[in-house]
Amino acid sequence: MSPIKKFLPYTTLFILATAAAFAQEAKNALLIANSDYAKEIGALPNPIPEATELKSALESIGFDVTLIENADFKTMQKELKAFKKKNEEVSGTAFFHYGGHAVQVNGSNYLVPIGTEIEDEEDVQYNCLNIEQLLESMTGEANIVILDSCRNNPFGQGKTRGSSGMRGLAATTGSRNAKKYMIVYSAAVGQTAQDGVFTPILTQKITEKNKTISQILTEVRGEVYKATDGKQATFEYNGLIGNVYLAGVSSTASVQTGSIHIESEVAGVIYLDGMDQKKKIRKNGTIDLNDLPNGEYKLEVRTDTGRSFKQSVKVIAGNTANAVIRSGSLTIISKSSGDVYLNNEKYGYKKRNIDYTISELPEGSYCVEIRSDYDLSVAETISVKSESIYTEIKTGEIELYSEVAGDIYLNGKDLKLSIKADKKVKIPEQLLSGMYTVEVRTSAPVSDGSIIETSFKKQTDVVPNDSKLVVIRKQGDTVSNRKNFAVYTYPLYTCALHLSYGFSRFIPNKTDSGEKFFSSFEGHGMGIGLTLIQIRFNHFEMKLLDVAYSLSYGGENTKEQLYHSFDFPALSIGVDLKKAAFHAGCAFSALWKTDTRLKNLGRPVLGLAVPVDLELRLGERFLLYSEYRPFIAQGILGRPLADSMTSFIKHSFHFGITVNLALAKYQAYKK
Repeated sequence: MSPIKKFLPYTTLFILATAAAFAQEAKNALLIANSDYAKEIGALPNPIPEATELKSALESIGFDVTLIENADFKTMQKELKAFKKKNEEVSGTAFFHYGGHAVQVNGSNYLVPIGTEIEDEEDVQYNCLNIEQLLESMTGEANIVILDSCRNNPFGQGKTRGSSGMRGLAATTGSRNAKKYMIVYSAAVGQTAQDGVFTPILTQKITEKNKTISQILTEVRGEVYKATDGKQATFEYNGLIGNVYLAGVSSTASVQTGSIHIESEVAGVIYLDGMDQKKKIRKNGTIDLNDLPNGEYKLEVRTDTGRSFKQSVKVIAGNTANAVIRSGSLTIISKSSGDVYLNNEKYGYKKRNIDYTISELPEGSYCVEIRSDYDLSVAETISVKSESIYTEIKTGEIELYSEVAGDIYLNGKDLKLSIKADKKVKIPEQLLSGMYTVEVRTSAPVSDGSIIETSFKKQTDVVPNDSKLVVIRKQGDTVSNRKNFAVYTYPLYTCALHLSYGFSRFIPNKTDSGEKFFSSFEGHGMGIGLTLIQIRFNHFEMKLLDVAYSLSYGGENTKEQLYHSFDFPALSIGVDLKKAAFHAGCAFSALWKTDTRLKNLGRPVLGLAVPVDLELRLGERFLLYSEYRPFIAQGILGRPLADSMTSFIKHSFHFGITVNLALAKYQAYKK
């Protein structure tokens, strides 16, 4: 005899003794039924008739019942205070039932009194009864709260549903001061309860003897689910200690419930006959489901990845049924690479020469498929059990000999691999069995600047554990895809050095009084510049970080002065016309003068340079260019800026050569 069966008579006596003890304890019930709501909230026809019938049912099984109809906020608080005092005096079982509107705001649940005025969410916490306050009144040895609410949104447009936007009531696990309680919702979290369904079914079931409140609610849940075509399912939080028989247990009653002890190799949520048990089990963990009526159950563990592990379990009264959820794994051994599919569902990508393992698989038959990068696939059917399964998908190889040089393609995909003429190359990929097209593409330039591309193709059949030699010949093999391309080469990035010779003319502006501080004069000299970054997008060009220095020899009354200018950092944009390019930009500039011995003759003048240039290409590396670079200054050379408010303009013309020091380019092909 098993230990459970051996001690079953003693267990039965203990349950009967417990039930008898509950039968002698006080049983108090408070029912609040709110129907006559204002028009903007919406009246409810059923709460008062339902509560009246429930009152009669509870009184028939020994409850002292108080029924309050259409209670306003003060009345609800007053009755809860009296109910709390009553429970503290006599203890026993405390039963509360509410029928009416209720809402949730920011995760908290509120019962809506009659006559309440609510314009927005902030009014709810001051004009409605928080369920936490209700739970404070439940001070019995066993406390049961029934909430038949959330029939609709009484305030429209989701005003009192809280920022979460959820429907129905939020899940409440209770107050920190309440103990030994159960909270029952007529609809699960996020659902809206249908009017006139839950409470009548509960009233019919609650008077049945020899059934715990958990058993009764399980039956109620099933009937509600059926009556609403699956749109509504009750939900409860159970913190009761031991079994509670509201209608008591007859002297001849026997134990009618059993348990399921679950061990699982996977983590997930537990379902029983398709109903969420609101319990999670850890990987390699255990959990018990208690107070289950006799019968066959379909146990299910659903993982976060969407996999479902199912098992049938038979529950016998007074016994614990053991259920072990096992999982298997599948390892794919193959030298090939590609996407892995299981029953036509993609699981991931398998790299070349690396085994791929899929773990935590339910037992069953699977179609394992590898889809390669070359539009070929190999599939096998594998039976997975509660163990590690290995399957090998074999591969073959291709070795290529070609009489022509070119780039190698396989089924139209570029292998980034080249072959020389009359040489042999082994394709590095391990290939799934199937038909492949091996291709060598060659290209040759012609005089008009275009190229001719020629393709040599040959098909071969790859079989597992074999190496196929493919020979490409100049004559006799298929030659196709002969195409003419016009080639355009664009320098994508350059770093350039500029050398030039230039002429300058200094022209002052008149002051307000018509005076000129110096007469116009000319100069000539050399210039050097550096373009650190020049980027080209098709016909658009941009010069970044362009710096330039120029030197002019001349002066107003003497030819023995040097005028230095330094521009930084210039930014130019322009248009590239293949053989020529045009740019315009701007830069900060500084101008100062020295004598021929480079002795400084005064403070520098700051201004703005606006360069405009035209380039003529001699090739990829060298360009001729001409540039006009006006310098607009504020101040007089040699004087402090604060004392010099008259502006002048320096006009400069430069002619020179540009050398591209670094060059990156791309080719565009146009058919």
